[in-house]
Amino acid sequence: MSRTLQVSRILAEIVAIVLLAEVATACLLPLLAPGAGPIPEPWLHGVLVVLLAGPLVVWRVRRAVRPAAASAVAERNVPRGRLVGAMIAAIVVGCGVTALAVDSALALPTLLGR
Repeated sequence: MSRTLQVSRILAEIVAIVLLAEVATACLLPLLAPGAGPIPEPWLHGVLVVLLAGPLVVWRVRRAVRPAAASAVAERNVPRGRLVGAMIAAIVVGCGVTALAVDSALALPTLLGR
């Protein structure tokens, strides 16, 4: 399989994982927190999406990287800590973007004068 096709497939699978996590969150959130107010509800939504999609995305990326990483390690010594650090950084950045999105969503009615 060509490298471009493989990257496109992985991207499509990650988008599908996040979409399914988002749909599951939209269905589960009213059952898990029926009386959540306007401030905690977006935070709960973001946390639930991360908890559902995060492990699946990490698993999918690790499965895709494994054959390439095995040959790269055979050619040169790549510290395993770099890969772990990159995954942790991706999760932290994702949580930060979610927090910014939630904050801007909460501030939007104020900005619109509602």
